[in-house]
Amino acid sequence: MSGVYVWLALADLRAAGACQEGMAEAESMARGQGREDKIRLRWDPLGSAWFWDAYPDYASWLAINGLIPPSATAGEGGTATAGDRGTATAGYRGTATAGDYGTATAGDRGTATAGYRGTATAGEGGTATAGEGGEVHIRHYDGRRYRIAVGYVGEDGIDPGTAYVVTEGKLTRKVSP
Repeated sequence: MSGVYVWLALADLRAAGACQEGMAEAESMARGQGREDKIRLRWDPLGSAWFWDAYPDYASWLAINGLIPPSATAGEGGTATAGDRGTATAGYRGTATAGDYGTATAGDRGTATAGYRGTATAGEGGTATAGEGGEVHIRHYDGRRYRIAVGYVGEDGIDPGTAYVVTEGKLTRKVSP
């Protein structure tokens, strides 16, 4: 299955001082995945939100100890900011910003910005910006169905640190008013 994943080595959990209960949960998760020494967690916006909801205390401890990327979520018109390797998700007309290797997702008419090798995804009418080696994705309606315009920084004229919108089905540089 493709996607963004976080790998947690049980040895790293022990080295960080995980409690007995936390280690038992981690070992159970690893066995459930057919592994003995590590856990794989899906770390896209939905997977990260699920993990924080299902294991709030465990997720907090992992984040404090730098073992999972930071996550931030904001509702309609809100602002979500996550650091390097983080996941930021904002709703309609929201702003999502993630650091290097991060994932920023904003709803329709929102703004998504990700750093070096990051992925910025915006909904219909949105704006996306990514750093060197990153990707921009913007949803648009072509009159028959929704589509995603995708650009790779460094290819086909897509520049790092440049805001893009969709015009007539193509990614174009955002023109400032």
